[in-house]
Amino acid sequence: MQIRGITLGLAAGFSFFIQSVGAAPISYTAEQAAVGKKIYQQTCAGCHRPGGGSGVTPVLVDDSFKTRWGSRPVADLYNAVKRMPPGRDLGDENYIKIVAHLLNTHGIEADNTPLPVDAKLLLSLIHISEPTRPY
Repeated sequence: MQIRGITLGLAAGFSFFIQSVGAAPISYTAEQAAVGKKIYQQTCAGCHRPGGGSGVTPVLVDDSFKTRWGSRPVADLYNAVKRMPPGRDLGDENYIKIVAHLLNTHGIEADNTPLPVDAKLLLSLIHISEPTRPY
């Protein structure tokens, strides 16, 4: 019971922190995530999957994702994704859809508000380390 109280207290504190620094909850649509999944499978999964690529590229579909991106603005993730694949530009809308897929993969629920392409808006979105649904 004490652990639950601590968890609730931390959640309330985190909520206050988000409000106080002007951060906004992450939002994206299920359609963005579905299209992003297809793009990811076609373009990214060869290198960014368990056992994929040369072993140098980070795996984006396991728990190490939370360690790397868990408390950073979505803009940081977007900017990292946008550098890939080397030598190609997939376009801002496609990169946003890949980010939506990654957020969905890691338990952030979709809603009716699209993930914006605007870099300033992305800076206000903080990825929450704990998923809203289990894997």
